[in-house]
Amino acid sequence: MEKLSKFLEFGCIDHRLYWRIPDRQARELYEVQWRKDHPTPWRYRRLGDIFWKLCKGEQIAEALEKEGVDVLALETKVRYSVLQQVAFADKIVDDARKQFGKETVDQAIEENQQFMAQLEAAVMRLTTQGQKNQNPKRPRLQLIKN
Repeated sequence: MEKLSKFLEFGCIDHRLYWRIPDRQARELYEVQWRKDHPTPWRYRRLGDIFWKLCKGEQIAEALEKEGVDVLALETKVRYSVLQQVAFADKIVDDARKQFGKETVDQAIEENQQFMAQLEAAVMRLTTQGQKNQNPKRPRLQLIKN
């Protein structure tokens, strides 16, 4: 679940996602919502409750497990939501190839991948140098990989 949560943060085009998940006995439903760019992106509550409970991505599975929520059902629904976006992105690429030509789109993708690799290498160098120097006046950078 933590990997899916991290993927949502960096790869999701939606700013909010919402699911209804049953408890393990299938007697009650819980509302689960994910919000992009929020300090505590996950929140959940029993259907009909007023107040949400907040948590971070690395805590969501454990928190819902304690509530008796079917975490496997949530993972399945989150994975489906992510794969819907992947399919949509694939359609965009296919449509772009029809509009601009396969070679043009493939070249743009390749150039972007090269740029991202160069950017990642630059950040890695800066973070490595920053750790060696331990200069408190320099900003600290941290590389986050998907």
